[in-house]
Amino acid sequence: MTKSEVMMLAMPVMAAAVWLPVGEIPALQHEATNTYEITDSVTGVDVRAEAGEVLRGKEGEISVKAGEGPISVREVLRYGNKKPSTAHTVENGTLKLVSSGCAGERKCSVQYMIHVPAGTAATVRTNIGDIDVHGLTGDLNLVADTGDVTGDAVGSKSVTLHSGAGDARADFTAPPDKVDVRADAGDVHLTLPAGSYDLQATAGAGDRRVSGNVTSDAGSPRKVRAVTGAGDVSIAGR
Repeated sequence: MTKSEVMMLAMPVMAAAVWLPVGEIPALQHEATNTYEITDSVTGVDVRAEAGEVLRGKEGEISVKAGEGPISVREVLRYGNKKPSTAHTVENGTLKLVSSGCAGERKCSVQYMIHVPAGTAATVRTNIGDIDVHGLTGDLNLVADTGDVTGDAVGSKSVTLHSGAGDARADFTAPPDKVDVRADAGDVHLTLPAGSYDLQATAGAGDRRVSGNVTSDAGSPRKVRAVTGAGDVSIAGR
């Protein structure tokens, strides 16, 4: 067989390989909404959410905001063939919300919109999706494996924020006692009331900046730690 004959036989095979299907992620063609109120006495909320791959926009977002009236929860479920499962209980004063994915399907999401009294403590953990907390004064522990983590207009004394892949930011309305904010691959931004803090700010591969009416004092009882593995760290005083 000649060299030209080998090339002619090989070319159709190569072309066929280009057009072979490699599998597609099912679209989120279905949507369902659950809305309910909690009448039990609640001092904390604990959210554990699992989603599928490749989320867009607000799919998978968990929002916890201070609000008047009874505690309310809105769940928006988006999925392809299998509906994600959710559950909620109240145990020892803590409202527990759980979503456990879509039984092996590659793509689904549950978006939570939760309104609680301002003094409620919040613990939130999600594998994919943003976490947004607004106006709370209770302790915060917020972790997103992939997504941005934000504490906006918070007056909490103890705050822990961690994003594995995304930005982490917190804006404080009152001086906190203990802050630990970390982004493995993303930026960290903190806005603090004017004053002295025991500041530890570390940027593994990025810029570190402290500005405004904030001073670093190793003897201060107010401990603030801001760390990023790959990104910028900024701490600003108002």
